[in-house]
Amino acid sequence: MNEQQRKRQLFLRRRLMFLVVLLFAVLILVNLGKLVSSGIHALTANGKQQTTDVVSNTPTASAPETDIPDNTVVPNCNTNDLSVQVDTDKSSFTQQEGLRLLVKTTYLGQKRCSVKTSTDNRILLIRFDNKDFYNSQNCAVDDLGVILTKGEVSTQEVTWNMHANGADSCSSGDLAIPGYYTAQLIFASPSGLTSNSITFRVV
Repeated sequence: MNEQQRKRQLFLRRRLMFLVVLLFAVLILVNLGKLVSSGIHALTANGKQQTTDVVSNTPTASAPETDIPDNTVVPNCNTNDLSVQVDTDKSSFTQQEGLRLLVKTTYLGQKRCSVKTSTDNRILLIRFDNKDFYNSQNCAVDDLGVILTKGEVSTQEVTWNMHANGADSCSSGDLAIPGYYTAQLIFASPSGLTSNSITFRVV
């Protein structure tokens, strides 16, 4: 092998080695590019997932309650804001046990209001033979009341001792005789508010 052939072979080896190194370099760059692209995609996906999770797990803020300060007078309820129902646990009562009424007051309005439940405002009217037999309006005032909020139901008990109004006191008159009576609540304020009327028997 002469000198010229040796130089040619050496040149070919060097060129071949260069091509191999170049090929490896290209493969490394391609793989590196894929890794970088995958990393960016993963980071983007994780970022979106985190944002979605935060939004979905955060409870929706409700409208703030507008509590009335203690030093503010609560307005009186309107007639259309209230529903009053009276009921009894039985249909007949003895003269000795007296009448027990279950009073359910439901608030239908939006903003809270107050209503007096004292005997001079929430008047218990007992009728017998189409005539007034007992009326609590002139009885001793206990100055009671309730504050109602939207959807609230107030349940109370009202009793009557089976006596008519008397000259000396609210219920010191005649004792109710056996027969059928009606009972109803009538409010002085708000004007026009009444409960349903129920019939019961005194035995």
